[in-house]
Amino acid sequence: MIYSKARSQNPRLFPEHIPITDCTIRNWHLTQPTDSINWFTDTLCSHADFEFLYVETPHIALKMLMDSTLDRAFYEYYLTLFEDEMDPKWNSWLDTFLIQPQYHSREMYVTGAQYWLKHNYIDMSLGMYDMSENTEILTIAVGLDAYTGGAHAFQSSQIFNFDIAHSKILHLEDCFPPEHLPLIEKFAQLEWLQNDPDSIFALSDYDFFLSPHFIFNENGLHLMYNAYEIGPYVMGAPEIIIPMEICRPLLHPTSWIARVYK
Repeated sequence: MIYSKARSQNPRLFPEHIPITDCTIRNWHLTQPTDSINWFTDTLCSHADFEFLYVETPHIALKMLMDSTLDRAFYEYYLTLFEDEMDPKWNSWLDTFLIQPQYHSREMYVTGAQYWLKHNYIDMSLGMYDMSENTEILTIAVGLDAYTGGAHAFQSSQIFNFDIAHSKILHLEDCFPPEHLPLIEKFAQLEWLQNDPDSIFALSDYDFFLSPHFIFNENGLHLMYNAYEIGPYVMGAPEIIIPMEICRPLLHPTSWIARVYK
């Protein structure tokens, strides 16, 4: 999970951290096999960490774009975590967020989580994280890290690059001409296989694709994948780096990336 950092340039992002903890040992144990209860006695409780980013900018179009994009991504993860197939009334309440997004609010998210934690077990972090490295592009990750029981926790994230000057989200298609994207994908796949050339998983069980979640910095193009997308869980959340020496001649000559890393 990536943690937020302070910013001074405009637009400005103000982080807000909301932790929620509820002791649910008794309720959760009622649902568990008897022989597993003593493993967790006096240690198990539900915990949720929310990380929000307030966007402050005089550019109304940019603020609306950022607020709506981050809110939708946050809500989709929230729904993934807190849906309860055994409680249709609760799920109906959750659906009001999706149907009427104008009612999304930190208070509603927190209230819903507090209710859910009293009936279920979860240990999770869900939030928005500033990953920006320059003043022209705001790079924001929305992600989760959660454990609800089972063999291991699960993680997922999305990355959004906001072009400040044009109030738009930057996609790989804005950085490379269409005819160059297959080359970038092939470089990425070769780099991935080089990390684990003998892996039968990388070669056969998982289809490779060019991730839409990326970061550019002086080291090159960082393609970010979630666990299970191009390899098994044991390989973690893959990050593939294509060096700038390879990227530079393939970039749109007039793109923001080409200007910054010329």
